[in-house]
Amino acid sequence: MRAKIVPRNQEDRVLARLENEHPHFLKCMLPSNVSHGFWLHLPINFCSVHLPNHDTSIVLVDEWGNEYKTSYLLGRHGLSAGWRGFSIAHRLLKRVKEMY
Repeated sequence: MRAKIVPRNQEDRVLARLENEHPHFLKCMLPSNVSHGFWLHLPINFCSVHLPNHDTSIVLVDEWGNEYKTSYLLGRHGLSAGWRGFSIAHRLLKRVKEMY
């Protein structure tokens, strides 16, 4: 499974284009997402509708085509292994909305 990551300054434009094209959500980054713990909880409804009902790998692809393999854990509705590398590489900041 692949997920497209969008830069913050392009959020509105991309959100309008994705409305019917791809499933997506907005997430406000918490300290546990980007500065310690490095765990990304995903919206439960999004997981139920769009993600597999088992643990699996998800590849995040940024706007430059760089790929980051993460682990999706069904029981936690979130991304683990690999998320830390992605968040550091993209200098994600707490309290900033990101679109996935």
